[in-house]
Amino acid sequence: MSICISNLEKTTTWEEVVGLLADIGPLREGEIKKGAEGESLGFAQLTFVDAADAEKAVQRLNGTHLNGNTLAVTPEGESREKRDRSPSPVKRDRRRSRSRSSSRGRDRKRRRRRSYSSSYSSYSSYSSSFSSYSSYGSDRRRRGRKSGKGGRRVYVGNLGWGVTNHVLQKHMRQAGHVVYADVVQSHEGRSRGYGIVEFETSREAQRAISDLHDSLLDGRPLNVREDREPESFTFRNRGGYGGRGRFGGGGGGYGGGRGRGYGG
Repeated sequence: MSICISNLEKTTTWEEVVGLLADIGPLREGEIKKGAEGESLGFAQLTFVDAADAEKAVQRLNGTHLNGNTLAVTPEGESREKRDRSPSPVKRDRRRSRSRSSSRGRDRKRRRRRSYSSSYSSYSSYSSSFSSYSSYGSDRRRRGRKSGKGGRRVYVGNLGWGVTNHVLQKHMRQAGHVVYADVVQSHEGRSRGYGIVEFETSREAQRAISDLHDSLLDGRPLNVREDREPESFTFRNRGGYGGRGRFGGGGGGYGGGRGRGYGG
């Protein structure tokens, strides 16, 4: 009859196991089971010459201690069923490794979310500061002054340096029919980071302000507001370069021969 002694400390030797059986009875065979790399699997199988000795070993050794571990001694059939239900040490190690990897992954996600949250807070703070700066003195400007073109023009700020007239016009079409869209440039031909857009109706201009303010273009949030400068306010006053006409006119900013233009 065979028995199984499980829950062995991995450093337990075969001689220590045999020492437990000295006064029980002779063994026919036995061994401590080992893994592929020669490590102990934590249990031993023993076959007694006499079945009565095997039963005596189960009764006498079950629950005793060896090298700090409480031994579980069972008949071989019963112990095999328990081992089948419980994972091997190798599988347990794999599960622990997966659990640790999963925990590290969750920690990385938490840190990433905190980083995103911090970045969003910084962006919100920047947006609020930019809006406050843009609205500074607006009441004084509006006093006694009407915007040009009956409120059909809007100022679009915080443009990326690579935004062209066509790109700006395409983006602003979301609010309605665009008469023209122009990115104001310096004398060197570089964008000044803002532009003027004229819509067909004032209602479309208001829709652009309400719907497209803070919308993203080329990865940057736009500052869209009513163009507050009067129609007589020239393109050069805005700091722009009047080297070309609106529709192929004779210079002096947009509008060609009419001699006016738009900017920031």
